[in-house]
Amino acid sequence: MYKVFINDSSIRFGTVAGSSEKILPDSFLREPVKGVETIAAEDNAISYVYVSAEPQKSWTYFLEYFTLVEAAGGVVLNENGHILLIYRLGKWDLPKGKIETGESHVEGALREVVEECGIASPSIVKPLPTTYHYYALHNQHIVKPTYWYLMEVEGVPQLTPQAEEDITEVLWANEKQLENAKQNTYASIRGLLKSLNRGV
Repeated sequence: MYKVFINDSSIRFGTVAGSSEKILPDSFLREPVKGVETIAAEDNAISYVYVSAEPQKSWTYFLEYFTLVEAAGGVVLNENGHILLIYRLGKWDLPKGKIETGESHVEGALREVVEECGIASPSIVKPLPTTYHYYALHNQHIVKPTYWYLMEVEGVPQLTPQAEEDITEVLWANEKQLENAKQNTYASIRGLLKSLNRGV
């Protein structure tokens, strides 16, 4: 699926519109940065769709207007099936970060989980859907693809938050805690975890 998150809103590129989606005009791709800025300023939670006969072509064209910053991260399960969450900058999140020069996506994802949560030797189970989100920084318009992997660890390792990355809490979240986190996380994270048929 070709989809980018903009705060709590999103734009999907597809051949048809869903019943709850707002259709973007054909003119959107003439000035995609301006269109995305407008959506970001509205601070709503709206699902938009850009309908085209060739959504992949439209998606590729859209991305050409933005700086891409690649990241990777993990959905980590312990032996009880609890999911590793981090609390950073007022939001519940999953461990992730920018890929360093020369790293593969897998290497970057594993490194970020280890660094941000203080656990050793997580193992990759399988790749998960890649998420994309937009943000503006230093007059740059950025789309960040985050390459996600399902991971597991043995036992229930003790967790240590990486304070220098503004992480103030790390948690092995049970189903109730996941449901609570749903109220204060990002739309992209909710979507990713729904792909696991989990509750957040």
